[in-house]
Amino acid sequence: MTLKWPNDVLLDERKVAGILLEALGRDALAIGIGINLLNHPEGTETPAISVNPATGCAVDREDALGILAAQFAAWYGEWQSQGFAGLKPHWLMRASGLGGPIRARLPHGGVKGVFENLDHDGALLLRTSDSGLARITAAEVFLGESVR
Repeated sequence: MTLKWPNDVLLDERKVAGILLEALGRDALAIGIGINLLNHPEGTETPAISVNPATGCAVDREDALGILAAQFAAWYGEWQSQGFAGLKPHWLMRASGLGGPIRARLPHGGVKGVFENLDHDGALLLRTSDSGLARITAAEVFLGESVR
């Protein structure tokens, strides 16, 4: 499994899970996580896949929730003690498209470039064709898109 910035989990280069975050005031955050266990949508802009058919393993919803809760608690503890700096190397080890061409769709257009890194707070650092470095905090990303 790999991670597609900012919030997708890929299995065999197809979306198997997604994470949505919404700020609730200054000190609270709502987190929504969707995992395709048995089924997945067809005809989506980003191809999708589901766990059970792809792996041949029958993962029960309750078991998946228990695994997710335990892993979330562990990574949340890491974030509480070290901030994003503690998570960044682990995220980058699983980053899909790192060093390759991507296109970021923004509210007022888009930008193409090479996925260079993440900055100190998780923003995408995109090397553009004019050798500039774009810092992107929110966008829909498409991997393997030509930089030109």
